[in-house]
Amino acid sequence: MDIDKLKSKRQLNVQEQIALTQHNIEQCAIFFRKNKDLPQVLLDYFVTQDINLDQDILVSYDRMYYGGEVAGYQGLWLTCNHHFIRYLIFLDEEDSVIEEIDEWKDITDEIEVSAHARGRGSTYGQLCVNALNKINQA
Repeated sequence: MDIDKLKSKRQLNVQEQIALTQHNIEQCAIFFRKNKDLPQVLLDYFVTQDINLDQDILVSYDRMYYGGEVAGYQGLWLTCNHHFIRYLIFLDEEDSVIEEIDEWKDITDEIEVSAHARGRGSTYGQLCVNALNKINQA
């Protein structure tokens, strides 16, 4: 499917929604793997939590600004063992010190992984697994 056309389309059918979601997951994972675009203190923490920065994929991530002296980073990892790890970590103003780990949680049991969910096609969890497999085989 032509992803650029799908991005500009107003209404998407289920297959188009799945294709666009799959594309977004892959792009996030590939971008992170190539650029490691997070503060070093976070990368170091991920490694201490047995995240393999070269084999596991970062499915989504975001920085939240609160206007204060700390910034929150949140995201979702998928490990090679198909575990989903959600995190919310606050850093100091210079992004050099972890101020608080609000969440580091294995949410695998909360994520449905199915290639044939009724009425939805592939689930988000399945799309993440597909992206992991595709990226690691490349």
